[in-house]
Amino acid sequence: MRLRLEQARLVRAPCEPVFEAVLDQESLPAFTRGHGLVPAVAYVEIVGSDRLEVGVVRKVRFTRFGGYDEVITLLDRGPDWRLGYRVVGGFSFPLSPFARGGEGEYAVDSVPEGCRLTWTASVDLRSPLAWPPGWL
Repeated sequence: MRLRLEQARLVRAPCEPVFEAVLDQESLPAFTRGHGLVPAVAYVEIVGSDRLEVGVVRKVRFTRFGGYDEVITLLDRGPDWRLGYRVVGGFSFPLSPFARGGEGEYAVDSVPEGCRLTWTASVDLRSPLAWPPGWL
């Protein structure tokens, strides 16, 4: 069973610098907000490389607890401005009993007011019983 999550926000700035901020591990936490049981991102760290590119692994840690490692699956620096990832190795506790993996994408799209930053994710739940807590 999959749980789909999505958050979007308007940023009154051009797409390129917003997307570059999403790619920057020090700036990304400023763009993330928690929702229900999903906490905000505290920090992101690139593992084994000095630059972000497809195939690179990043450690993502949450503000309240745990996190996961992700492999970058898509990196389009324009004109589509997309960053895709897949969770590798599962989530750490306390999310691990509920979710085993997932994938997501950050998208930056041009709008008249600036740009829209959208985060979407699909989380593979271990049981249908994990579905209700995912909406809290």
